[in-house]
Amino acid sequence: MSDTSTKQRELFSLFDEFFQRATGKTARGFAALDAFSETVSSLKARAEKLERAFDWGMPLLYDLYAKQKTDLFAAAGQQGGLKVVLGGGSHFGKTQLNAVRRFLLYADTVLVPDPVFAQIETDRPEEGFPTVRLLEAMFFVLRLKPIVDSDCAYPPIILFPSYERTLAKHDPTTQTHLDHFHAGIFSQFLGRSFSSGAEVTHYASEEGQAFLSAVAARDCSLRRTGLLMSPSMLQSSDIVWMFASGVREITLICSNS
Repeated sequence: MSDTSTKQRELFSLFDEFFQRATGKTARGFAALDAFSETVSSLKARAEKLERAFDWGMPLLYDLYAKQKTDLFAAAGQQGGLKVVLGGGSHFGKTQLNAVRRFLLYADTVLVPDPVFAQIETDRPEEGFPTVRLLEAMFFVLRLKPIVDSDCAYPPIILFPSYERTLAKHDPTTQTHLDHFHAGIFSQFLGRSFSSGAEVTHYASEEGQAFLSAVAARDCSLRRTGLLMSPSMLQSSDIVWMFASGVREITLICSNS
């Protein structure tokens, strides 16, 4: 067994015990994939046990992440086989779970940004229910545990800390790339050139009506361009229509961070 596989099993084993201590059940036994939100309210009756579970598990999580750091991602770059990386942010739910399962049909290893680490990497003052979000991340990612525990030539899953929020807050290079990315998106979206996110903010603030008119105009031309849309607006008929029209790239605006 490779060192990477051992580290992955150690991590998933901790997730599993943490979740069971908190909920009294395995992730699979706790709720169906579509029913976590409805079932999590039942944990009110386990408030004291839930608190003890977090008192036990959080220090262990921090210690394990401190020990592994970037080892898992670095190891993935050195191993052979076909590897794919799941993108799209730190959220991991049913959609991402199904994507990983499909990737595994043709890839040796799927690299997944760790959604549990993302919840504790930095403070999240905007998050009103941090306990629920952490358990939700474990609930979905633990569905991959049987795959992680399997004996394969290469580790089928590598869950790695992406340090996404830390880099966005403290790394100048990351901040510069993100600024250029946002400026490029709005330049294409609004049909005018922006060199920085600050220019976009200034334009929206100083020329608010023009900004709103440009957004409205782009929204009306959505079926012609397929450039930018919310996932809630995307229907199967839109996908068929855009593919037939030659559109191959869609940017989705997601609320998950």
